[in-house]
Amino acid sequence: MDYRIIKPDEYRTMPWKNGRGVTTELFVKNCSDSDKYIYRLSIAGVTENGQFSDFSGYDRKLIMLEGNGVRLKHSEGKKSSILTTSNIAEFSGDEETHAELVNGPIRDFNIMTLREKCRSAAEVIHGTKKLSLSCDELLIYAKTSSKIAFSNKELTLESENLFYIQDPGQSEISVSGSVIVAGIKFN
Repeated sequence: MDYRIIKPDEYRTMPWKNGRGVTTELFVKNCSDSDKYIYRLSIAGVTENGQFSDFSGYDRKLIMLEGNGVRLKHSEGKKSSILTTSNIAEFSGDEETHAELVNGPIRDFNIMTLREKCRSAAEVIHGTKKLSLSCDELLIYAKTSSKIAFSNKELTLESENLFYIQDPGQSEISVSGSVIVAGIKFN
């Protein structure tokens, strides 16, 4: 199992497609045959109500890191909210999505997957848990300093660092702390 820890000085900040903010890319897996990415994990600050950027072809998961919450209204009539740091909003990037902040700005964690190439599973963990995700790639973002145990190894993942492991298979991996887990499964 190949793994690595990605630190904040390796992250890349770039403007939103709609020009109304910036995104910090933590990890991007690019397509070899186009300018699209297969999946991306990022963090963004949302400071005002407004329309999300168009990400047609992608499925999205949104998790609040800080703030009082956001309510999302989608063009298909669906509504979703993230009101705690444990909620996960799931929606299609094809839909027009409007964000309405709940009492001030938020900072959120985004998982975007190109529907034709892969899908994701996500979980927010506060405490200790053995992971049981079946995935091809596993990423763990530390909201606070956390521990990860796997393959007779134990390591400390410092706050705001990202742990990436390729082909975790059915390995027993456990985490202790406050983390966001993203499992990527290729089609």
